[in-house]
Amino acid sequence: MATDINECAQPGACGANALCQNYPGNYTCVCPEGFTGNPRTGCFDVDECSNQRACGPGAICSNLIGGKQCSCPPGYDGDAYITGCRDVNECLQNPCGYNALCTNLDGSFQCTCPPGFFGDPHVGCSDINECESSPCASNAKCVNTNGSYKCLCPDGYTGKATEECVDINECGSLGSCGINAKCINMPGTYKCICPEGFTGEGKQFCENINECESNPCGENAVCRDTVGSYTCTCKEDYTGDPFKKCTDIDECVALEKPCGAHAICENAQPGYNCICPQGFQASPSPKIACEQRDVSVLCESNYDCTNNAECIDHQCFCQKGFTPQGAVCVDVNECESEPCGKFAICTNTLGSFHCECENGYVGAPPRMQCKAPCDNVQCGNHAYCKPEGQEAYCMCEDGWTFNPSDISAGCIDIDECDKNIGPNGRCGTNSVCTNTPGSFSCTCRQGFSGNPLIKCQDINECIRPNTCGQGAVCKNIPGSFKCECPEGTVPDPDPFTRCNEIVTCKSKADCPGNAVCEFQKCVCPEPNTGNDCRHPCEFLSCEPNQKCMLINQIAKCMCESGYKETERGCVDINECENNPCQIGAICKNEPGGFTCQCPGGTSGDAYRTGCSKIIHPFSCSAAKPCPAGEQCIKDGALGGSVCICVQGFVRDEKTGRCRDVDECTELNRPTCGPNAICKNLPGSYDCQCPPGFNGNPFLECNECNSPECRCQAPYKLVDGNCVLAGCSKDEKCPHGAECITITGGVSYCACPKGFRTRSDGSCEDVNECTETKSCGYGAECINSIGSYKCICPTGYSGDPYKGICSPAQKQCSLDSDCSPNEKCIQPGECVCPVPFFTDPNDNSCNSPCERYPCGLNADCIPSDPPKCVCKPGFKADASRGCVDVDECIDEPCAYAAHCLNERGGYKCICPHGMTGDPYKSGCILDLPGQPKTECATDRDCADVLKCTDGSCVNPCYSKDCGPQSYCEAKGHAAHCQCADGFKKNSRGKCVSLCDRVLCADGAQCIVTSSGPTCKCLEGSIGNPFPGGKCTTDICSPKNPCPEPSVCVSGRCKQKCEDVICGVGAHCDQGSNKCVCNLNFIGNPNILCMPPITAPGFI
Repeated sequence: MATDINECAQPGACGANALCQNYPGNYTCVCPEGFTGNPRTGCFDVDECSNQRACGPGAICSNLIGGKQCSCPPGYDGDAYITGCRDVNECLQNPCGYNALCTNLDGSFQCTCPPGFFGDPHVGCSDINECESSPCASNAKCVNTNGSYKCLCPDGYTGKATEECVDINECGSLGSCGINAKCINMPGTYKCICPEGFTGEGKQFCENINECESNPCGENAVCRDTVGSYTCTCKEDYTGDPFKKCTDIDECVALEKPCGAHAICENAQPGYNCICPQGFQASPSPKIACEQRDVSVLCESNYDCTNNAECIDHQCFCQKGFTPQGAVCVDVNECESEPCGKFAICTNTLGSFHCECENGYVGAPPRMQCKAPCDNVQCGNHAYCKPEGQEAYCMCEDGWTFNPSDISAGCIDIDECDKNIGPNGRCGTNSVCTNTPGSFSCTCRQGFSGNPLIKCQDINECIRPNTCGQGAVCKNIPGSFKCECPEGTVPDPDPFTRCNEIVTCKSKADCPGNAVCEFQKCVCPEPNTGNDCRHPCEFLSCEPNQKCMLINQIAKCMCESGYKETERGCVDINECENNPCQIGAICKNEPGGFTCQCPGGTSGDAYRTGCSKIIHPFSCSAAKPCPAGEQCIKDGALGGSVCICVQGFVRDEKTGRCRDVDECTELNRPTCGPNAICKNLPGSYDCQCPPGFNGNPFLECNECNSPECRCQAPYKLVDGNCVLAGCSKDEKCPHGAECITITGGVSYCACPKGFRTRSDGSCEDVNECTETKSCGYGAECINSIGSYKCICPTGYSGDPYKGICSPAQKQCSLDSDCSPNEKCIQPGECVCPVPFFTDPNDNSCNSPCERYPCGLNADCIPSDPPKCVCKPGFKADASRGCVDVDECIDEPCAYAAHCLNERGGYKCICPHGMTGDPYKSGCILDLPGQPKTECATDRDCADVLKCTDGSCVNPCYSKDCGPQSYCEAKGHAAHCQCADGFKKNSRGKCVSLCDRVLCADGAQCIVTSSGPTCKCLEGSIGNPFPGGKCTTDICSPKNPCPEPSVCVSGRCKQKCEDVICGVGAHCDQGSNKCVCNLNFIGNPNILCMPPITAPGFI
């Protein structure tokens, strides 16, 4: 059987673009639709668009391979293939802006602003306010209209408004005002007034007033009525303002010197009297003169007394050293009684005397008799008497010093090796000090070599060969050395023997997280967990006063010791509420803990056994201060004030008084620097370098041996000799120094007080606040160039230079003693509490509601933060504040009564023809048994009700006012009003007053009683107006504060905001906690003070 050959499978069977169709024993080639030509040789595309009728009228024809495409041009639509395209009327879709006119065009449209409007017609056309160009007369009123304007003359004016409006003078008309009235023409109007002294209606009649009937004159004055007025005159012998009060004439004031010299004038009614004061007598009469006859006259000050007399309790007395003789005080010669004693010279002075010892004798006569300087001076062991001028001293021999416990006992050996002098006593660094009577010796420590009196240098053992094992690295350390295996090796068995390379891990860096490399393996030590070997607390962030703790291997944030968990986070536990201290002790609460102290007059262990009374406890106050060395503090347990020792003092258990602490011997640490000498002072101490040493004695005194070191300003080296450096007009002193000339014409350069001399002779300011203890206890020191100033902190008072600064005197005991909004807190201080704020202009304490706007019908509550609540009878509406509650919806009235809703409340009334209690028992007919309709006309109903089918109903029930509006019933009719916070626009729609009001990011516009304003969203704070920004105020772990603010008790605050630190402390911006000032120590929440050891100088 023969098989058909498929010629179509052979290449080139048909031409290009032709279709091949196989038949049994044959095949054909045809051109597809849209193509023409010889299918054997090739088909080509037919251009259907060459036919003008290929598409519908107005359509665009696009030729395609094997076909065509018909489409309508922009601005047209329809059947592009058959019926054709027609123009689209774009104006039907309102494509133009507000108030613009749309004109349809062939295939397009055009937007234009109508006459009287301007703007972009595609966005919106605004009415041109022709009134801005003042087209009307100067005093005419211009009324802008939609697309035009009109000019009107105001009431009281006439004329053409576009040219000039002329005022109508109503006073020119006869009879405009009543009799006696005064007519006053005013622009656009006039008024009639009764002149002063007349009464009545100005446009009708003005009648004269008899002012004397109301007794308008003052005391002792006579009133006379006049036409339109009245007069007042003083009675005879009286003077003053007759309209207020007439008083008797005081001749002592009115007459010039009515009495004689020194006489006193006393007014009488009538006349006056002259009398002589105490200590004076008439000469011959008081009207002529008064002559002094005694010293003891009356006085107001010392100026009223004679020479050498003083005014005491308003009476003159001779001063001490003077005696009265008649009207004068004469000097008393005290030397006549030889008050100075033996070996003394007495010199009488005016009002006193002066004693001085004869040459070669010492004393303070008459208190201390004169004697030879070393008479009766018994010096102890290793001491000798040395006279010096008028004084005599017991001096210790070299290497010895006075016994601080008993100076008269003699001198004791100076322990040059005492650790209070330095870590090595008087010896150099890295040396060993050995004390001997009157002397000492120094040797270098093991591993050191050099001069032990100055400094011992470390011996570098690593220079020696084979100090460490094979492969180990030798590291020299002070006084010794150590051997370590380098990176990539491990000891075998120790680095002193050899170091071998590791295989698995080289260092901790090769291990993940907190894992360590041990024995060439990565080990994750507890409590780290997981493949990344991390501590569970690394992934937990705790709140203030919390710390991360592991409980059953689970990380949790727990309150630190001394704090407790509350809704506001971890707050301090006031341990003093339960009085944890023993009997008689004072408890002082501190952040995270407390302290107990025994007050003055008691002694004992405040924590264990309690404080027992030695004497009756001293009660202190501003009027009853504490003894020297003590300060007054508030005792919260007893409700009074007690005394405690100030800094540098401690209470002596034997005497009960506060004694000075000897910082030089009683502290368990070095007080001064090496080689320095410590000198105890009351409440403090001082460090000085001994002769032959210089430097900062609080840090270290270095031995000064070289000529350059010993010869310091104001001296200089000349040919190897240290001589005084002179100065003159030609030789200027170094910067800051002054030229001082002494006896003999010798001059030298010296720095003024408050400055120190540098090595080059120039002067630098001494910072008394850091280098010396310049201020009293609790005072703040402020350094200045060449000086300093001490002040007591705010709320404290006292002597800031020599005394102490203690809490200021009590200002209040009750809140009523303070200014408005202030609170009285202990210890009697008036403060402006949060959230109230202090006005910097007048220091008044103002409510936070003054700067916290609320919406309509809402009141502000001064909470922290402030809150807005609706007034009674209103409810919250987030869109516009608070809206009126329609209480009538709940039918609160009694039977048959009508409920009338009012703003902020409601009212119940009985209908017309009924009586009763509309609130409780109900309303009944006036005539029982005679039913009648409720109303016949609207007048039978209340003003807010309308009579409909014999019943009084609210006309608003059938009135729909639309969105943002409400229905108000008035005059028996329904009226649509815009809701609170809304107004009608030009289209008659109610739009918000906040429409087109722009606010800052995070803020919203609200309508208040004074108009629209911007306010930050709830939980935010900041500047809500354009250009400002609102940031988070109410914070939590899920709602954190933006940087750099921090979350404190649920509120976002600037770091250190509202953080109150103790005296001598400040808030650290980094940690938001209180820290002591530079070089101060103590509890920064209560008190920080300079350390016992003075700070170092750089």
